Amino acid sequence: MVCGTLEKADFAPNYFDVIILADVLEHFFDPRGELESLRRILKPGGILYISTPDIDSFTSRVFKAKWWGIQKGHLYYYSKRTLSNLLDVCGFDPQGYSSYRRVFSVAYWRKRLETYNRNLAKLFGFMASCLFLKNRLLGISFYDQIEVISRKKRSVLFITDDEKVARLERARMKTIIVLPAYNAAKTLALTVRDIPKDLVDGIILVDDASQDDTVSVARQLGLKVFVHPKNKGYGANQKTCYKLALAEGAEIVVMLHPDYQYDPLVISRMIEPIQNGTADAVFGSRMMKGGALQGGMPLWKHNMNILLTALENIILGTYLTEYHSGFRAYSAKYLNTVNFMANSDNFVFDNEMIVEGLLHYLRIEEVPIKTRYFEEASTIKLWPSIIYGLGILKILLKFILHSKGIIKFKQFR
Repeated sequence: MVCGTLEKADFAPNYFDVIILADVLEHFFDPRGELESLRRILKPGGILYISTPDIDSFTSRVFKAKWWGIQKGHLYYYSKRTLSNLLDVCGFDPQGYSSYRRVFSVAYWRKRLETYNRNLAKLFGFMASCLFLKNRLLGISFYDQIEVISRKKRSVLFITDDEKVARLERARMKTIIVLPAYNAAKTLALTVRDIPKDLVDGIILVDDASQDDTVSVARQLGLKVFVHPKNKGYGANQKTCYKLALAEGAEIVVMLHPDYQYDPLVISRMIEPIQNGTADAVFGSRMMKGGALQGGMPLWKHNMNILLTALENIILGTYLTEYHSGFRAYSAKYLNTVNFMANSDNFVFDNEMIVEGLLHYLRIEEVPIKTRYFEEASTIKLWPSIIYGLGILKILLKFILHSKGIIKFKQFR
């Protein structure tokens, strides 16, 4: 028997016949990476069992934030659709889904009921005593758990490290970094210093009418600088960034905030999937491997991020770990396919880019990143965050109406 983490366990490929993840998947920092690791050590045709809370269940919709499936230790939430997509891309073939009874002591059920309604809990306890069930185990199904058995696909081809290196050598692509800047004078030099110059062919900074010395610092650093005569907003800044980069002939455009919140050293990992042809866009995820909380993200913002991501995954049918990171790499194909000029000039621009990409069946991958939260780093405060969240709900509603053919929106065409 081995007790420890999967990272430290040294199992040979094709080692296990069956792997069980009972109430485990929702705790993984990097669900896709962990499932791909499990696939490697599972025998061909081997079985993977998963049980996890179903955030798209009737029960979760009724209880909403009070649903017992929402817990502090749960990092990601799944529906049957998003779990199926995740399993498919990781090399597993789901054989069927079901729900199941959860078996706990009567005392435990009563304790959980007390968190919802004390009178109901007392009534439950009284009835259990009358039926002589007080010390018994009781199984109840609320149909809010996903239970799935999958088999390892035999035909999935994973690229080896040597093959990746060979592809990258054949596929050197013109890469331009774009910096959407606003009052970044104090952190710009640090950001530019850490950009791996051997991997990029140019750096463009677009200043959105900063009130500090951002422009003069950028010119001292030798960057190509474009200045908005008046403040237009975060989304409008990105529009200018991408137009300028594409005009320069960029094949890959990396969007990096110049506030030094994101680590530029990750750029090599960001552009690799685009260069080797496995992705059209790559997003840095602060949620993977605990990068957000380790970097100092406020807990309320972390939890809001997770819940919004779960909702977006349910509606959009994908399995991203984060939709709200400002560190992204886009291929020229992605930027030329989506209608980014029709998007918002504000912060919801990033989410519109994702929705448009998914509607055009473009491939999105993620890499784990760490972030720094400090005084000079830009961040959205509570009230603007609420407005931002409402903006996301509006985008999701538009996606539903558009995808069902009820209303066709020009920006999604």
